[in-house]
Amino acid sequence: MEKLKLLCAVGDARHLYMCSSLAEDYEVYAVGCIDLPRGVRSIGKLSGRADALVLPMLNNAASREGDVFVRCAEGTVRLTELLWRLNENAPVLGALAGEDVIGLCAGLGHRFIDYFKDGELVRLNCIPTAEAALELAMHSLDVTVKDTKTLVIGFGNVARECARVFGALGSFVTCAVRREEAAREAQAAGFGSVLIDPDTAFTEGFDVIINTAPALVLDERQLLSVKRGAVVIDLASRPGGTDFEAAQRLGVRAVHALALPGKYAPVSAGGYIAKTADRILKETITKGE
Repeated sequence: MEKLKLLCAVGDARHLYMCSSLAEDYEVYAVGCIDLPRGVRSIGKLSGRADALVLPMLNNAASREGDVFVRCAEGTVRLTELLWRLNENAPVLGALAGEDVIGLCAGLGHRFIDYFKDGELVRLNCIPTAEAALELAMHSLDVTVKDTKTLVIGFGNVARECARVFGALGSFVTCAVRREEAAREAQAAGFGSVLIDPDTAFTEGFDVIINTAPALVLDERQLLSVKRGAVVIDLASRPGGTDFEAAQRLGVRAVHALALPGKYAPVSAGGYIAKTADRILKETITKGE
């Protein structure tokens, strides 16, 4: 049976491994990177049209000139140039897309599917994120993680995994949350809890502060209470939940740590995406749904 043709845009290292994994079952043609892994061909070698398009993270895509420019590992590519290389009604897979991307795909007759809405992928992606946060903390602290005090802001998927990883190394973990229900969940999982209150210095006394909340939480008032020598690791998408200008002014070490899976564990992260993309493609193409 002839293999389906996939067109893939390479955003970072994880997408190279994604392409390599998908190439075991598909004909994979890639754009956005010169040095391609074995079994993956350049877009210039694509004859005919592809059966599907797999895009990277699109939160940094830029709209102009009636098109969307997708940021790749090496330069940018026009989304329309990729869409015109697809068969009619071919699915487009991507993540964190705006209405501009979804609308452009729909306008050319293609359904956009956000693979980051897959619950299993979200759960798996939290693992390299939390482990990378741990590595950042270990490089920033002048003490062992064991017996430190860690504050994790939020109690979603990433926050839970961070709390688990730091707790496993012997750090005393407290989760800062907005709702009483979330506080009870954190306590049931074996962590301390504190309610986020802008009028209370809930950041005081911690060695590591990990933010997962996408809204401003660590403002200047909270940063004033951060312990000397502590490190703030913000995992939230841009603009994050930390006032980084205030942190710099106050001498608080704060890092906005983005796209950690692609930087710290690209093989695992790429494999997670490939597995999810394969499942989606089998549901949408091979089953004719």
